[in-house]
Amino acid sequence: MSFNGYTVHCRVNGGGFASLSGPDVHRMAFGGELVLFSHSTDLVDARLEIPVLFDFAEEQNLDFVFIVPPRRPPVVAFRVDPPIRSFLCRGTNAIRAIVSAFLVNGMPSVFAHKCYSEGLASGNLFRLAALQSPADMVSMEPVKGGRPADWVMAHRGDLGVLRNCLGCVASLTGAAVNKAQMLVGLDEAVSQPAKSLLRKFGVRGYYASCPGGGPYPIRNELIQLSTSPLVCFQDSDDLSCIYRDRILADGFVDGTIGMVGSHEVRIDDIRQKILPVRYPLDVSRALLLGPFQALLHPTSMIRVDKFLAAGGFSTHAKMSMDTQFLFRSYFYFAAVNIDAFLYVRRIHRASLTQSQATGMRSLPRLRVSRDWRRDFGRILDGVTNPSDCSLAPTRSEEASMGLREIE
Repeated sequence: MSFNGYTVHCRVNGGGFASLSGPDVHRMAFGGELVLFSHSTDLVDARLEIPVLFDFAEEQNLDFVFIVPPRRPPVVAFRVDPPIRSFLCRGTNAIRAIVSAFLVNGMPSVFAHKCYSEGLASGNLFRLAALQSPADMVSMEPVKGGRPADWVMAHRGDLGVLRNCLGCVASLTGAAVNKAQMLVGLDEAVSQPAKSLLRKFGVRGYYASCPGGGPYPIRNELIQLSTSPLVCFQDSDDLSCIYRDRILADGFVDGTIGMVGSHEVRIDDIRQKILPVRYPLDVSRALLLGPFQALLHPTSMIRVDKFLAAGGFSTHAKMSMDTQFLFRSYFYFAAVNIDAFLYVRRIHRASLTQSQATGMRSLPRLRVSRDWRRDFGRILDGVTNPSDCSLAPTRSEEASMGLREIE
């Protein structure tokens, strides 16, 4: 039975499946079992079969699965597609309460966001996947032999957010089995709770000797501290999908590719929606046609030697330096995106990209973006070079004071 466009499925004794009506859902005392909320024709469009979907989620011990309607990736710049409505999750009392409140009368996009947010708040979202076709349900083996990619992240603020992120990364097969290092730099004074948290997850922790310089100087130094040829970027208020590290690593198909990114699942806390955001697969070609934002930096993995050869991040500002690096990188190495949703990004009012002073439409961002695009074209025309224009890496004196290891 369908209500408000949803059909709710769960596995019953004997291995079969039941579709629940509205009253059944309200009465159902969800425990840790998997529950599928399918809206309209989303499953048909993605060619996902219910038994196969449940088997995959159980085999991979997933906590939340986003069902993403399939579409072709863009060519020049990122594209925000219609909201995600269908999903599979583990039932909890919190989700049961939301079902009662939203499923019959609420908007489907809001309902999906509410269920995800409650799971995140409960601290029970570590194993995530986003599926746009059966091809995304490939069970991947961990990397055998060789050094796995290290994880690099900067953090400032809420330790609960950092806990969720570290728990998610630690749960990934590649990180857990291959002992990949997590390197975290704190852009603030170190508290005892922060030390305990980093110790719990086996993190190599550092703190900025001159706090407040932003994430870029921390990332620069953490990359140089890594002993792996590849590093995987991660923002501390975001999460990653299973096998993200392995899938990105497989994207380095030849020596010309220096950076590999992916699409993002955007958790928009402001609009209360979950949005699939797709990026061009050929990033280098997209930059040549733009340049526009053809890759979201936190989704990416990068070769350390290529990162250093391109000059690393500028550190004279706390915002947009990843975009400057992306534009500059065109002249040093090729970049691509994988046609998969491997990164779960949270948008909230406290983030730099949303504030009035530093948001995407703020005057400082628009001004530097204009200058970078102009100089990108001038380099292509042979008028200047990457080290002698606004795209050149610039270091601030405060940001060069370095990191100190947390003991």
